[in-house]
Amino acid sequence: VLAMRQAWSRSGREKMRLDEAGVTDQVLDAAMQAFILEVIAKHGEPARYLCNKDPFTLKSSIYLSRLFPNSKFLLMVRDGRASVHSMITRKVTIAGFDLRSYRDCLAKWNKAIEVMYSQCLAIGRLRCLPVYYEQLVLHPQKSMRAIMDFLDIAWS
Repeated sequence: VLAMRQAWSRSGREKMRLDEAGVTDQVLDAAMQAFILEVIAKHGEPARYLCNKDPFTLKSSIYLSRLFPNSKFLLMVRDGRASVHSMITRKVTIAGFDLRSYRDCLAKWNKAIEVMYSQCLAIGRLRCLPVYYEQLVLHPQKSMRAIMDFLDIAWS
């Protein structure tokens, strides 16, 4: 859905057609916000904090940070070789990734991480925290304290 929204705004012709039909950016953004919130809220049990763990949503973190001004983002950064190995051995299908080719997966993973990391930096460290997976595994308490502090959630 995020990719479609992005494509619509990039296509001058499609944007013009939507505007002529009264489907302005504001209308689309309100619909996107409502749809995403509904999916996240209804994905699990009612909770004080709503979370989405799909890592590729962070490719749209600038846009999402506008839709959800009180949101915060955790960018999980992992060694690409380990990520790709896990993807391939567990047969995790990701659109556009050729799971028969480590080279293809590494190139696409690297590009995705570049986009997500640059967007994380763009929205700023008050809104987005890079979390290094290997450090989380090696130093779980230190990492979790930093995450909880970032999220303004009391450590318990």
